Amino acid sequence: MDNVDELKEKYKKSPYNKKVLTQTEMDGHHEVLDRVSIIISNINDFVLNHDVIQSDKDLKNNVEIATTILNDVYQNVGRKLKLPEDV
Repeated sequence: MDNVDELKEKYKKSPYNKKVLTQTEMDGHHEVLDRVSIIISNINDFVLNHDVIQSDKDLKNNVEIATTILNDVYQNVGRKLKLPEDV
């Protein structure tokens, strides 16, 4: 396994990152991932599956768009945490 300094250098060169994230920044990214996943789960469980939404094509489409956007947010935040060898 590479030492920490070598990993930091690889991380700096990653096309997904402009800089090495500090531990605090990484913790913040993990926190955002957690929060976004909770929101997506709540939307799916309590909004998308609601009878009113299921019975209205336009409303269902709007909720699905919102979920898609949140999924993109989740993926983009997660992408910033990947090391080059993870890509």
